[in-house]
Amino acid sequence: VKKSTAKNKFGERPLLTVMARITARKGQEKKVRNALRALIAPTRREKGCVDYELHAAHDNPRAFLFYENWHSKPHLDKHLRQPHLVEFDQAVKGLLASPVEITLWKRFA
Repeated sequence: VKKSTAKNKFGERPLLTVMARITARKGQEKKVRNALRALIAPTRREKGCVDYELHAAHDNPRAFLFYENWHSKPHLDKHLRQPHLVEFDQAVKGLLASPVEITLWKRFA
């Protein structure tokens, strides 16, 4: 498989942007926040990770968002199989109000 070397007008390769929305059950905010924070350092060290930023909603202490950029979908796929993600899934079992909502985006301008 030939890798694309296409670049945008800024000389950058296209990125895959991920938005991951996480909502804690009422009363579980602190545990979920701590589990989310534990993902940051190991993820930022992964090959293909451009940035990995955790946000908390301004008006809802139960709502969190990861804004991520990856060099490619295969890098993201590998990330999703990492031990720290498996550990996160176990750590938050029963603590989330709904499943993690993940959407993929591509920069086009």
